[in-house]
Amino acid sequence: MTILNAGSLYAARWLWDRSKELDQWPETNPGDNNGTSVRTAGDVLREAGHVSWQADYSDDDHTQRDDYRPGHGAGIQHFRWARSVDEVHQVLGNARADELGAVAFLNSWGSRYPHRTWMPDDVLERLMEEDGEVAVPTDR
Repeated sequence: MTILNAGSLYAARWLWDRSKELDQWPETNPGDNNGTSVRTAGDVLREAGHVSWQADYSDDDHTQRDDYRPGHGAGIQHFRWARSVDEVHQVLGNARADELGAVAFLNSWGSRYPHRTWMPDDVLERLMEEDGEVAVPTDR
């Protein structure tokens, strides 16, 4: 969300906690270090929105994050769920991606890494086969 919104910062752990409340795994709970579902995060962003970051959130735990109030306008309008590499290409409608046999994605590893990069289709397919998830968000 920060990348899509040109540097606006969001309370990522709030989204992580809300996603774990709704995902399909009973072993994931707010405040733990277990992962969660990209699809569930998309649902939260679509339905509730996101919480804009405030500096005084830095030391908050999951119980304090329960009180954060999302702004619906800070979420996503919708996202498309993809079950195959072909579906990803269809949703993107990017002729260059089709030509390269790769999908462009926004890199969230940090500012020292390329902002946009390309993932070859065979790598994306392997990740999806290993229970990887692909959602293509449409920002508000």
